Amino acid sequence: MRRFASLGVVCLLLSGTAAAGSLQRTVSGPQRSFVDGLRGLRMASSADLEKAAAKTLTLSAETGHRPAVLLETDYYVYEGSDTPTVRLSLDPNGYPMPVSLYFYWENRANGARNYIANGQVLAAGVVQDMFGNAGMPLAVWAPAFDNLELYGTAGAYGEGPSNPTGMYQFVLEVRDYTGESVLARGNAMYAHVDDIVTVPGDITTDTTWTNNNAYYLNKAPVYIGGDPINGTPVPTTLTIQPGTFVYGSKANQGTLVVVRDSKIIANGTAMLPIVFTSESVVGERGPGDWGGLVLNGNAPINVTGGEGDGEGNSGPYGGDDPNDSSGVLNYVRVEFAGIRFSELNELNGIAFQGVGAGTECSNIEVLFNQDDGVEFFGGTVNCENLFLYNNEDDSVDWTEGFRGYLRNVVVVQNQPDADSGIEADNWENGFDNQPRSMPKIYNATFIGNQQESVAPGHGNRYRRGTGCISRGFIIMNFGGAGIRVDDPETYALMGTELVMSNSIVYDNATNFGGTDPAAVQTWFEDPAALNQVTDPMLADPFNSLVPNVTPLPGSPARDASWAGTGGYIGGVDPNHPFIYDGWTIFSDN
Repeated sequence: MRRFASLGVVCLLLSGTAAAGSLQRTVSGPQRSFVDGLRGLRMASSADLEKAAAKTLTLSAETGHRPAVLLETDYYVYEGSDTPTVRLSLDPNGYPMPVSLYFYWENRANGARNYIANGQVLAAGVVQDMFGNAGMPLAVWAPAFDNLELYGTAGAYGEGPSNPTGMYQFVLEVRDYTGESVLARGNAMYAHVDDIVTVPGDITTDTTWTNNNAYYLNKAPVYIGGDPINGTPVPTTLTIQPGTFVYGSKANQGTLVVVRDSKIIANGTAMLPIVFTSESVVGERGPGDWGGLVLNGNAPINVTGGEGDGEGNSGPYGGDDPNDSSGVLNYVRVEFAGIRFSELNELNGIAFQGVGAGTECSNIEVLFNQDDGVEFFGGTVNCENLFLYNNEDDSVDWTEGFRGYLRNVVVVQNQPDADSGIEADNWENGFDNQPRSMPKIYNATFIGNQQESVAPGHGNRYRRGTGCISRGFIIMNFGGAGIRVDDPETYALMGTELVMSNSIVYDNATNFGGTDPAAVQTWFEDPAALNQVTDPMLADPFNSLVPNVTPLPGSPARDASWAGTGGYIGGVDPNHPFIYDGWTIFSDN
């Protein structure tokens, strides 16, 4: 867990003509400049720059050792004259060339950008590095910072800016020494709002939540459509504007549930994601701080009677309409959720319960959930660009006849009590019930934690008669099996309804496990399947600040002769890895 203690004070102001070596100059005057804490920063010498000119390493270079940046504000939302505290963590990560540093403030609604140099916010259109150089930037060796306070009561720049109502972000870029190519980037999104609105109860009339406010879920659960257990719901649509922040009460187990026949329209953008989060200050958040998000639909499930009873009093789900719509989730983040009511009754980050293919689902991040990241209870919903980061149980779970389609899935598990990347069932009380669980999943990366302190999780665990058609997987570093298959009903499907092709397993405690590990290995290594047991050569998948799961040049994951029609193996397109588009976060608390 990263610290949130203030660092010591080392005064520093840099200019393009400063002498080589450790820089220790101070600045006087009423305007606080960039002075508090840039310890040990070293400028590049002329010889360093000559070497760099001979071999420039950029974002597409063959090395995975690029700097990693995490920028955070203490809250996502501010009211009135409140100002943000901004902290920077930077891992040089052995990057072997000099870099330059650029810091700017941006209006997320219109893209207006102001660079910040020597503590001064520059006029629009003026571009300087952090040290005031407008042309050739100052070349330095990438520094190491752990929660360096840039803005705040102890910040190098003093108090943060107070802005009118709107949506903003701070961005720090580590560029190559010429300032032309971005090597690493960290951004911290936040908003100044008019009000924090407490949601008083269930939503039973069509409602819009606007991004000039934040919203506080103070009830478990808040039903969109009305209470389906003790009342008669009415079809209702909740629309959430792009850029809106929604908080869940910890004391009252705030949860948001879409009942059958109602809808949520949460259609964010990469610059204006919709965020469901903890009410605690950054640095004090944790899994289980609030409930989570539940969607109930009318799509088929395979339980006896065709209807399920949702966890956490979330109501009934399931029906006979595979194309049913529960609305839109696009550029949505759900974090620090998953209240545990009991060992057998826990909320997922997002629960898709009987949700149909008419629901739009793309660009989703679930992080630090106390139970599963996402779980599919039957249904036919399709999701694309799904990032599951450090959830405490399984990252992707399905049961009750799930038959949707997933594409571009990234799972990173560093939590000590995390379980499996995929845990897949048909139905625990009917291993051959129909419709059988058989999703199609194309392109996925699963990064485990071999240092787990509890029972080790598995990369993919298929059991209880589930099928799955999967292609383009990378499964590595799990403390259990990379691929585990349990139960005779599941083995009977191997090669027909349980298929894996164009995939890689590597460096798990054991690559194959289950009732008959040898049979799993034979199934995986069928030459026609074009699977491999080999190093996928990912850039930096175990970086604790910002893991980089992009395949490097020369990786077998980029070899089209093995990758099939998708052109790459794993959950991110090497030329456009969606999890680094700025709307995701990598905060650990």
